[in-house]
Amino acid sequence: MTTFDAPSAVNGTNGQAINPKRLILGFYNNVIGFDPTGSTDTEPIDINPAGAVTGSYLDASSVWHGFLRHPDGSIITVDIPGAGRGTFQGTIAIGINPAGVITGDYSDADGVTHGFVRAKDGTITTFDILGATGTEGVSLSPSGVITGNFSDATGVVHGFLRIP
Repeated sequence: MTTFDAPSAVNGTNGQAINPKRLILGFYNNVIGFDPTGSTDTEPIDINPAGAVTGSYLDASSVWHGFLRHPDGSIITVDIPGAGRGTFQGTIAIGINPAGVITGDYSDADGVTHGFVRAKDGTITTFDILGATGTEGVSLSPSGVITGNFSDATGVVHGFLRIP
């Protein structure tokens, strides 16, 4: 018998499959817990190849804030200007690409959602689909193309592709 562990596994290594060339497929758990300051509920959503993580957290007033956790472990809050401060309003960061650009949505004081893109330097651009009652950026390609969804006036959800 031969035993093995993934080099950075902290909580174990699981062998899952082997092919005729004896290449082994498996997975390991290496969980690093973190919470942005002021968080009562942290939801990491996406990670880029460098290890930067984006997601959102709720504060004690149940307001959403986006965050960016840099590979060194430092965390910054991503709040979009114009985001509402009421219960379950605020900023939801959803996707991050290899360049560190983030997309997501924010809800304003009226509860209407709008899409946003945050450049690595912190510059924020908001966007809405014409005629939409809500817009959400979900995923971001390496070149900055965003895909997401929006609701029309009848409540039907549609997809979109936003080219930078």
